[in-house]
Amino acid sequence: MADPMATLADFHPLAWSRRPKTIKEVTCCHNVRNPSFWPTFSRKFIFLCAEVYFPAYCVYSLLVNASELQENLRILGELLESRELGYQILAIGGGALLLRGLMKRPTADIDIVAFGDAGRFVVAHELPAELLHAVADVASLRRVPENWLNSAPADLFRLGMPPGYEARLDVAKFGALTVYSVGRYDQICFKLQAWVDRYPGGEKHLADLRLLEPTNDELITAAKWSRTHDPSEGFLMGVLGALRLLGVENPGDI
Repeated sequence: MADPMATLADFHPLAWSRRPKTIKEVTCCHNVRNPSFWPTFSRKFIFLCAEVYFPAYCVYSLLVNASELQENLRILGELLESRELGYQILAIGGGALLLRGLMKRPTADIDIVAFGDAGRFVVAHELPAELLHAVADVASLRRVPENWLNSAPADLFRLGMPPGYEARLDVAKFGALTVYSVGRYDQICFKLQAWVDRYPGGEKHLADLRLLEPTNDELITAAKWSRTHDPSEGFLMGVLGALRLLGVENPGDI
């Protein structure tokens, strides 16, 4: 009798033969209604059947915690290594905060703004096709959105990072993937700017900002940096209002 697992994998977009053996097996059959209908089949086969025939029951997780994010990156690094690829990425935002242990709030993604290249960083305008494919494969494997790793805020790097950010980087290796996470002060700069940009929304950025416990001096220097990205009068009024809400009454000339 032909192996049903091999037969289905031939038609499945994530053919199992392309995955490195070290990747953790998927055990998502509990997401399928009445999984006991197939008591004699392997969990992998059940999952593949479910994804093809019952996609509505294959549940995606929109948020990940620190350990889940690290596992996603570990699998991505192994996958890249199996394909003889390697990348260095510069991460900001909630994902970077989780990796550095600066927050516990789950996040939807990890934002990257630059790639490491010959000892320097270059703006990540677009993710290379090979990296996009690997990210999508991890997304299907781990049941997370395909943009769980993206370069949406890359313009931040193009417009200029906070001075001295390189000295505050933390590095973590996941196989063929090296992740550089920006420091606490740099996150204060980004979170302040994001909050002002989205005001009166952006509550999560305000919550993250308060979690970082910035000093008045750090907030003032962060505000001055943010003005290099948006020198408009409207943004200045927003920054001054944000500083007042954060307890900075006399910021001086920004």
